[in-house]
Amino acid sequence: MTENVKRCPSCGESNAPNATYCRNCSATLSAPIQETPVALEGTDIGEWRAFIGNNADYYLKVFSKHEGKKLFFHINWAALFFNLYWIFYRKMYLVGVLYTVIWMLYSSLVGVAVVSAYIPAIEETHQAYAAYHQYMDYTLEDMVNAATAGEIDYGEVSQAVREYETKLDSLAMGSYLCLLASLVVFQVVFGLIANCLYRRYVERNIGVKDGGTSVGGVFLGIGVMRAVEILLAVLFLLLYPSLQQLIG
Repeated sequence: MTENVKRCPSCGESNAPNATYCRNCSATLSAPIQETPVALEGTDIGEWRAFIGNNADYYLKVFSKHEGKKLFFHINWAALFFNLYWIFYRKMYLVGVLYTVIWMLYSSLVGVAVVSAYIPAIEETHQAYAAYHQYMDYTLEDMVNAATAGEIDYGEVSQAVREYETKLDSLAMGSYLCLLASLVVFQVVFGLIANCLYRRYVERNIGVKDGGTSVGGVFLGIGVMRAVEILLAVLFLLLYPSLQQLIG
């Protein structure tokens, strides 16, 4: 338990509990302010600190600010950028499993939704250039020979092929950006609720299991993430023939 102090409302200077005026700026002081609470959610603050371990001051400050709230939003930059690694570092293994399952489902659904949204535009592009499809695989030499033989108008065909490829590339880039934006939104939302999830984890496990952090958990998180990436790659390979047939 820390000693009560009077915090100056003007400059923030700490003063003795019985001080009337700020020793730094001479402003009139308000009633004593307790710098650190003695309990949080009904549990001694020392137990919270011992369970949290590294960066306990940061988490206690956030938890105290949102005490009593079942859900709150407060950005956690480590969780935002390192997500699963942060989860396992904080020993929230069950949360890590749930995060992985949700991430895979979300990624798959978003991928299907994005592709489905772009199918009409892709089909429209195919139809618009259907007359030129037979020339899409021509080499420059083939194009020149066909033009010399009078089979095609070289300028017209080459321009149509370039426009077709440009539109398909544009659609591919648009779908990629949509997918990327959706995944970024997922990460940001997790970063905003990470502290809330961690507070609930700490509150439920104080006195039940050991707290602190685990460097080994980070490597476990790396392994899980690699496994997820492999599963997503396999899923993509399974769907790729259909996508290639649609685009090509």
